[in-house]
Amino acid sequence: MEAAVRVFYRRVLADDRLAGFYRGVDAEKLSLKLKVFMTYACGGLRRYPGRSLRRAHAPLVERGLTALHFEIMLAHLDDALAEIGIDDDLRREVRSIIAATREDILAGPASAAGRVTHPSVPPPRISAMNRSAVLAYGVISYAVFFATFCYACGFVGNFIVPRTIDGVPGMAFAPALLINVALLAVFALQHSIMARPSFKRVWTQYVPEPIERSTYTLLSSLAMILLFVCWQPMGGVVWNVTNPAGRALLYAGFAFGWLLVLVATFQINHFDLFGLRQVWLHFRGVPYSPLKFRTPVLYRFVRHPLYVGWFCAFWFTPTMTAAHLLFAVVTGAYMLVAIQLEERNLVDHLPGYADYRRRVPMLVPFGRRGGRVAAARPVAADTVPALATEEVSH
Repeated sequence: MEAAVRVFYRRVLADDRLAGFYRGVDAEKLSLKLKVFMTYACGGLRRYPGRSLRRAHAPLVERGLTALHFEIMLAHLDDALAEIGIDDDLRREVRSIIAATREDILAGPASAAGRVTHPSVPPPRISAMNRSAVLAYGVISYAVFFATFCYACGFVGNFIVPRTIDGVPGMAFAPALLINVALLAVFALQHSIMARPSFKRVWTQYVPEPIERSTYTLLSSLAMILLFVCWQPMGGVVWNVTNPAGRALLYAGFAFGWLLVLVATFQINHFDLFGLRQVWLHFRGVPYSPLKFRTPVLYRFVRHPLYVGWFCAFWFTPTMTAAHLLFAVVTGAYMLVAIQLEERNLVDHLPGYADYRRRVPMLVPFGRRGGRVAAARPVAADTVPALATEEVSH
């Protein structure tokens, strides 16, 4: 361990991209701290004696430390291990362990008063987890999600599935309304709270990082399944289109919405959004790397094509009942609020997103400045996942 740390710091201090962070720092003291942490992370200590990673690295984050610097350091560590003769399997294991600390290290200051806001330990040590079990968990979570997605299509569209949004009312209007609002609130709260970076920083202290996204996906699916099971039809017809052409047009809009949602997820990496990429990389022993911010075809026309798809899926119906209207209004309002929360985070963390937001409309692909479709170009996004990672969760 001592040899690895010595070679690592030799490489880091020789790298102009990193050396500035270590000016004026006691190198011997820093080396000792890293040796203690790596000994703990690799299973040599039962308890980590140091400060939280968030607090310890807050000064570096304030001086501009980003995920790009973290990846460069990780590469230097891998090279250092190779230089002292560590075999490939063990190097992959060490990279995976250290990579799991990324979010904690880059979280920034704990608070203005310097208090630690979460336990003074690194994220769970994933090296002890069975990689096949992690992969199986991710695949099962995705399968549950995909089944839920398919059922939701039939639930909202009133076809095939046994319980739909418009059945025969089983209770009075008022209690049915309260139950349905509560079910929508459960889904919205679970979705929003678990998607926030502040929650993730605490959550990944207890849930290993490779399965964090799969767990989020699974819990979101379970919240939706709860809604399917407990949803109460409310009766009442707001509109009913009887003209065959009109009904066909509305059904086409409904189908377009669901297809747009699915296509949009693949444009920004469907498998990363739902956790499969994370568990697959862990299975292979490869550290997770955040996706770059990019604007593929749909994202050149509107910033949130996923939400456009959901709006079409929920509002295009030839028969709008009271229960369906409640579902469409509440989810629509929730999505509009979610966009504001997401974009606040994206502007704060993504260089170039503010300019992208000025150039590309939010939901309606008309009236953009300059009258031209925004060009697709990659923008560095090392501190957060790809555009709309949280959006698809909503």
